[in-house]
Parts: sequence; C-alpha cells; structure tokens
Amino acid sequence: MKMKMFLLMSFLFLVFSVHSTPATAQNSPPVANAGPDQAVLVGATVFLNGSGSTDVDGDPLTFSWSLISIPPGSSTTLVNPTTVNPTFVVDNPGSYVVQLIVNDGVVDSAPDTVTISTAISSAISVPTMTEWGVMLLILILGLLAIYYLKKPRIAT
Repeated sequence: MKMKMFLLMSFLFLVFSVHSTPATAQNSPPVANAGPDQAVLVGATVFLNGSGSTDVDGDPLTFSWSLISIPPGSSTTLVNPTTVNPTFVVDNPGSYVVQLIVNDGVVDSAPDTVTISTAISSAISVPTMTEWGVMLLILILGLLAIYYLKKPRIAT
C-alpha cells in the first residue's frame, strides 16, 4: 500500500510539474535612435533617420516623431511622423529639437532627441525699413555732394 501511494504521489508530482504554467518570456523595451545632430541652412528640408533604433527581441518597430522645440515664429510641421524617415522644412533661424519614441508592439522606448540648428542663425540680418531709409538718405546726400563739387564754376 505504501508503494502504491508513493507511486501515485510521484506520478502526480510529475504531471503537475510538466503541466504547470511556463514562465512567460519577458519583453525587453526597444531603444530609439533619432540620429546625429545636424546643421542646415534656413529653407532646407531636413531628413530625419530613425533606422538606428533597435529591439533586442527582434520585434518590428513603429515610429513616433514629434517636434518638441522650435524657434519663435516657426510654423514648420513634420511630414510622415510615423515613418522611419520623416522630413520637415527649416523655416526660421534657430534650433529645432525633434523627439523619437519607438514601440515594439508591447512597450514604448525611452525618448531620444536630435537637434537641428541653422548653420547661420543670426549672422545675416535684413535691414529694417528705417535702416533702408537712412541708407537711401545718405546715398542721395552723397550724390548731391558729388554733383555740386564737380559742377563747373563761373568766375565773376
């Protein structure tokens, strides 16, 4: 009887240990890579590149780009912000900070950012209307001075 009980207990132990719930595989979060910082001219189209983003589990990634900082007066927007390579046009001098978050179907990555700066942010300035007026006045006075200095004089 003890032997039967031992065999039954051993059998039940094996059945329950084999059919127990297996440990679920743990998903690792993906890693976003928004690419290197860039310096461009005002008016240029910026091509972003998130292809350096990875997932150690090999899961396919989805992309979510957003502009988190733009210069004052800029009205730029991202074109195709859910693709690996969105674009935008630099419409004002200054710095543009773009954020990338990738998702592996389970969890979002930590955000990564890229900074796009204008190559010449403030070195070139367009004269204001007042400055144009002053320059025009100086030009006219200079031309009048040249005219009167070169005008022949009649002796009396």
